[in-house]
Amino acid sequence: MTRLTIFSLCLARRHHMTREAYSRRFRREYGISPQGFQRLGRLNRAKAFLRQGQSLADTALQAGFADQSHMGRLFRQAFGTTPRSYQGQYPSSSPR
Repeated sequence: MTRLTIFSLCLARRHHMTREAYSRRFRREYGISPQGFQRLGRLNRAKAFLRQGQSLADTALQAGFADQSHMGRLFRQAFGTTPRSYQGQYPSSSPR
């Protein structure tokens, strides 16, 4: 069981629902799945680290991704640019 599955299960139990019912309700209310919401949070943390000039490897680790390539793939899907290109938009954030 992943951390997200356990977290979703805990939230579902708190609301007296099954994990699947909670997930459906979450999607209906917010327009995104609980997993997608968590992923977007990690990606936004990654953007903040990149603006601060963190290296891509450190950013991936600190934002909770399995590795740099995993972060890069999801970053491109979500924002349409690579983490390196995004970081290049902030001249004061030279990689460390």
